[in-house]
Amino acid sequence: MEFAQEAMAKHAPIDGMLLGFSQGSNLCHPLAASGTLGQGHPLHCVVHLCSNKPGWVGQTPELFEYQLPLPALIVEGKVDEVAKGSDEAIRVAPD
Repeated sequence: MEFAQEAMAKHAPIDGMLLGFSQGSNLCHPLAASGTLGQGHPLHCVVHLCSNKPGWVGQTPELFEYQLPLPALIVEGKVDEVAKGSDEAIRVAPD
């Protein structure tokens, strides 16, 4: 996370979009959350391609207390037998 935050600060996305594929998609979750909470580089949207089941919610629950107010496009391969985490990437805010 620290390395990715430093890289984003150094090479800030011009349009504020972050795209991640597979394991890189998994890293998009906490980066987007920390940016939304003002603890990292702010983003306008995030694109997840073939996410694996993310573990960030359990590892950093303080970043995921609420649903992120950030648009996300989540793409899953129909016949992909490995990256089956797209359903878990969508989180509904608590009532």
